[in-house]
Amino acid sequence: MQGPPKGAGFRLVSELIGSSVDWRAINVYDLDPDELGVFDVVVCGSLLLHLRDPVRALEAVRGVTSPNGVFVSSEQIELWTTLLGPRRPLFKLDGSGQYCQWWLANAAGHWRMLYAAGFEITETSPFYMVRFNQHPRASMTRATLARRVAARALTGAWDDGVLHRALAARPRF
Repeated sequence: MQGPPKGAGFRLVSELIGSSVDWRAINVYDLDPDELGVFDVVVCGSLLLHLRDPVRALEAVRGVTSPNGVFVSSEQIELWTTLLGPRRPLFKLDGSGQYCQWWLANAAGHWRMLYAAGFEITETSPFYMVRFNQHPRASMTRATLARRVAARALTGAWDDGVLHRALAARPRF
């Protein structure tokens, strides 16, 4: 049995509220301002770690962000490399595994990727946790406890989940 077509829920809500927004399934690397136009607000959440070439994707996003627009990038932040090198861009390369994660950036690495792609960072959020959606709660081992204590040091909370930080940026032209 097949479910509803892709974008059906988006289109339904768009019709109900009378919006002229259009839903399109487009590869992030293929964003083209000549085809799509430019946008005053562009939001990207937890995508970069799943891409083999996140800077190339960010350059494409910059191309569809208007000169006075804002880009908001909310990404998973690698906990240990953030604590060990808070001012140095560090990355953990995976490239395989069940979660399809490539580049896991620390906070400075996330900032640097946006800058390298042509953005000027204007605001930085505090660290926050995004709760796991279908992961079982980890048993309390020394490693789990150490991770939770370290995450609490950055977020102030004992929440289970994945460390994140959001950056607001504008294109540098």
